[in-house]
Amino acid sequence: PLTTADFFWMPEHDRKRGPNVLTTVASPHGFSPERLATLRALPPPLAFAAVPRPWVAVLIGGDGSSYAFKPEDMTRFAASLRSVAESGAGLLMTPSRRTPVALLSAIDRLTVDFPRFLWDGTGDNPYPAMLAHADHFIVTADSVNMCGEPAVTGRPIHVFAPSGGSANLYGGETIRG
Repeated sequence: PLTTADFFWMPEHDRKRGPNVLTTVASPHGFSPERLATLRALPPPLAFAAVPRPWVAVLIGGDGSSYAFKPEDMTRFAASLRSVAESGAGLLMTPSRRTPVALLSAIDRLTVDFPRFLWDGTGDNPYPAMLAHADHFIVTADSVNMCGEPAVTGRPIHVFAPSGGSANLYGGETIRG
């Protein structure tokens, strides 16, 4: 209930409203312009060095309450990433906890012939460095957070929508791939 705290900060897709509710397009997150400036002042991870520019950070989500990666979605997404790599752009890719193994395998298989970085979950999480240094973003539509965090960078964001969708996301519009 809205009486459990004095103030709530909610993304627009959450329908809670009240005098103590502030709504914004994206969810609150910790990537302020100041934090990004600090991260940009640091050199990118060495693992990015072999990847050609422009750098396209690929933020890979997974199945959720509104979207599901069907086999045809996995193939379409992986093929799209291969097309980006074929154009000469470098892929900096990171999965989320919800990324299906089959999706990650399809991406790996179709991009392995290109210089790329695909985080395997070991070592420091490259996500903050990707936000700071990427020239473009490709984000799966299943996460408002993964779309909102790169928005603060001011860099282009391309959204891939797997099967499904919800009118509750993205201001009442269902994003289609």
